Amino acid sequence: MSSKTKIVVLRMKELIYTGICVAFGLLFVIILLMVFLPKGKDETSKDTSANAAYVPGVHSTQLILGNHTIELEVVADDTGNITDIRFAALDESVTTLYPLLEPSLSSISTQFMETGTLENISYDDSSRYTSLILLEALSKTLEKASIQEN
Repeated sequence: MSSKTKIVVLRMKELIYTGICVAFGLLFVIILLMVFLPKGKDETSKDTSANAAYVPGVHSTQLILGNHTIELEVVADDTGNITDIRFAALDESVTTLYPLLEPSLSSISTQFMETGTLENISYDDSSRYTSLILLEALSKTLEKASIQEN
């Protein structure tokens, strides 16, 4: 039984450098995994994508008021949910002639985002006709944006 004892001499500097290199290597691997592995979706995002009713993108309808043409835009995100309802390039002269357009659209948009439907949208009596015109245009735009079942 002859066992030879081997003595290994390590310097403290070498141990510190090796530890730092190993730590950086592990950090690099963790960052690579976080970047390139697919992200797991939670249950709520699966439900919303399953219930998505609109084609992603910007959908618009032209609305004619007097001599002015206004575009009403509906923006749907990648999950098929409506994220924004707005006017495209609304001219200052139109806002002067029709001062209730923007507040009415803002009110309708807020109510639609909360409920997800155009049913039971309320509006002031002072802006009834403006709101009805906007609701009709929004309804047409949502029909264009909706996913067509084959």
